Amino acid sequence: MRWSDIDRDTFLFYRNQLTAGHYSVIVKDKLECANATLEFDIIKQPIPKADIPLFLCVGDTFTIRPYLDETGVNGYFYYGRNRLSHMADSLIFTMPDLADTTVNIFFVNQNPQCASEIRELIFKRNSSVKPFADSTITYCSDNQDVELVSGYGNTIWYSLDHKNNIDTSHSIQFNPTSSVDTLLVYMQSSSETCNSDTSQIIIQQSNFNYSLDTSKGNSWIYLFGGNPEYRIQISGDTLVNIANIKDTIRFENILSTGKYNFSLYDSNDCEIALHGIFIYNNKTLLSDFILYPNPASNYFQIAGIYNTAQIMVYTVDGKKVFEGTAMNEQLISLFDVASGIYIVRVEEKDRKKIFKLIVK
Repeated sequence: MRWSDIDRDTFLFYRNQLTAGHYSVIVKDKLECANATLEFDIIKQPIPKADIPLFLCVGDTFTIRPYLDETGVNGYFYYGRNRLSHMADSLIFTMPDLADTTVNIFFVNQNPQCASEIRELIFKRNSSVKPFADSTITYCSDNQDVELVSGYGNTIWYSLDHKNNIDTSHSIQFNPTSSVDTLLVYMQSSSETCNSDTSQIIIQQSNFNYSLDTSKGNSWIYLFGGNPEYRIQISGDTLVNIANIKDTIRFENILSTGKYNFSLYDSNDCEIALHGIFIYNNKTLLSDFILYPNPASNYFQIAGIYNTAQIMVYTVDGKKVFEGTAMNEQLISLFDVASGIYIVRVEEKDRKKIFKLIVK
């Protein structure tokens, strides 16, 4: 290594980049008429180090040692806001009755007398740590396994459905036996004197479902439940992929008459497979009114309206609950309509039709 034209500060800067070892520096003036040799040693300075557990119980002790290849190195530990000192080869830390504790600490070796860098060690109390954030996990089918990993060896998994512990390891893989189960998950400390805070994980089966109408001239499918948005893969006489579906897809402008297979997905990739579905598409039949979806939840639509049609909705005992006009396939809200069976009357000039509508 060769340095030239350096001053004292530059030399000290480069010296601080050197690793532990013995060094000789030959110093010359610019005319190289005089020279001197400077010899010095750089000794590796121990650094306080601790493989801190995920959490400690109040009163638990933990040993902090200076990190070196050799053991039993004595020196001064300086720690805390008031820079308390302790002369030994290790420092015993006791977890206080606090939520979390941060200890700033550095170590001074007796020979040579220089200090290590300041290390920040964070100790967490059991009540401030939990294996998971509380959450809900949706599984798609009865034969699907659910796998969870806590990352901590001594984890307790308690099932409210089974009313017992179903595992005591860092991970769990099981097949749910009911449509909804709740797991209470906590970790036991290495001293086995306290437990972490408890996570609550709800395991539930997806309620993803569909309603399909293959009526002549107006085939459609209505997707609901699960986790929107939806997508459909269609195979058969035509291959079609449809994404970003809100809920309803009509097939009159997509599929010709034929037999198809449908794979329906929600955004959790839960799948419903339909095979051998015959779609009959004849747009000339759309001179008739068609109501969909049926059953309906939040709205329904009327297809086959040329301009504007009069829409009236009655209860089965004749009470009118809605009256208004709608254009072709306009959304008609059911926000204020209770669940039940209703009669829908559609009129456009001399065209009239009555439907039975089920509101869920």
